[in-house]
Amino acid sequence: MRRTWVYLRSGEATMRSTQLSPFLVAVGVIYVVLAAVAVVIAFQWTYGRGGSSDEATKVAAVWVSLLTGALGAIASLSVAFVQRENNQILADVQEKVARRLETRKVRIGAEQKAYDELSAAASYYYYAIKQIEYEQYERAQIKKAEAGMVAACRYLFAIGEDDKKTWFRIWQGCRHMAREVAPKGYSERKTLYEENIIELDNHYETFFKAAREHHLAEERS
Repeated sequence: MRRTWVYLRSGEATMRSTQLSPFLVAVGVIYVVLAAVAVVIAFQWTYGRGGSSDEATKVAAVWVSLLTGALGAIASLSVAFVQRENNQILADVQEKVARRLETRKVRIGAEQKAYDELSAAASYYYYAIKQIEYEQYERAQIKKAEAGMVAACRYLFAIGEDDKKTWFRIWQGCRHMAREVAPKGYSERKTLYEENIIELDNHYETFFKAAREHHLAEERS
């Protein structure tokens, strides 16, 4: 989108330069016509006063020289005017592109920070829950994990809606495991854990795959 906009604005400068070409062609045609007219008038004027062909040639040369200088000055002024406009267009484009690049840099930094923080919070909670499988579950870790998820919520504004929903599914899945699975007896806990962990694994993998792809896309851009 940005590149297309730049090309269009650059095309505007090219178009204005191209528009100058017909003008210069017209100036050239007018010059030829006026030069021919000047020569004819010079000869008629000289002969009318009883002058020779040499005198007529000199007069015609002077008139053509003056005409050449006048039209040359007009052409130079026209080229300078168009060049000044094109330079202004180029300066405007460069300024706007620089501003957009700076804005994009800030946005990319915010997104990377958001994915890093949200990934860290989700990972801590996820691996705390995974300890149920090894009978090493600790309530203190879950409490810390909940606090980490709450704190990470401030970064949600910077990520996509689909990734945001997946992150919340991880949180809900971990919370369900902590409240409904961990307190059960060994046999029931083991069964419930196996029933719920697959879905949690899928949500976790989906979010981290999205985060990785996001980082790779930003590195390539």
